[in-house]
Amino acid sequence: MYGTGSHSGHSVVALRENGHLYIVESQDAWYWPTGRIQKTLFKDWLVYAEAADFHVVHMPLSKESRAKFDEKAASQWYRTVEGLPYGYHNFLYGWVDTPDNNWPVVLGHGLIPVVFSMLEKIDKNTTDIFYSDAINKHLGTVGLNITELAEESSKRGLTLSESMAIVEQVGWKYTGEYHDGLSMVCSSFVTNFWKAGGLFGNLTIYGQEWGPKDVY
Repeated sequence: MYGTGSHSGHSVVALRENGHLYIVESQDAWYWPTGRIQKTLFKDWLVYAEAADFHVVHMPLSKESRAKFDEKAASQWYRTVEGLPYGYHNFLYGWVDTPDNNWPVVLGHGLIPVVFSMLEKIDKNTTDIFYSDAINKHLGTVGLNITELAEESSKRGLTLSESMAIVEQVGWKYTGEYHDGLSMVCSSFVTNFWKAGGLFGNLTIYGQEWGPKDVY
C-alpha cells in the first residue's frame, strides 16, 4: 500500500468446485497456517480473516463478466500453479515500470540499489529473490550480482533504474532456493485467474497477440 498508493493490502478470488466454495490466493502465511498459492474453504478463510483483523470487501463480477467467465478453464489453470511460492521475485516490478516515477516521495529511486547492494554482502539469497533475479531476466543475463548488473546496464546505455523498469514478460519462470516456476503476487494471481477464465479475451501486447491461455 505504501509503495503503490493502493488502499488494498491483499487480493483473492472465489472459486466453486464440487459444490464447495473456496478462496484461492497467492500469499505467504503472514496470517494463514500455510503459505504459497492455495485454496481454502470459504468458511475456514473467514475465520482466518477475522483473526487477522481484515476488512474484507466483496466485489462481484458484472453480469456481462459472469456470463463470459469460464470457471472450468480457470479451475484447470489454477491446478497448474497451485503450490507455487508467493511472487517475491517480481514483487517490486509489478509497480515499478518507470525509472523514477513510481516511488513514494520520500523514497528516492536511487536508494533501492544501494540498500540491496549492502544487503547482498550479508544475505545474497534474499537479494537475488527480491531484486537481482528479476533484473537478470530483464537483461537476459544469468547470475549477475548488483555491481555486474550495473555494469551490464551501462554497456547498453541504461541506468540500473532503467533496467529495473523493463516490463516483466509473459511466461518468465524463476529458479533458485525459494522458487521454481512462475512468480505471482496476490493481485497478478487474481488477474491471471480471470484471464485464464476468458474475461479479457485476446490482447495485443508489443505487437504480439495473447489469448486466455497465455498467462504469467
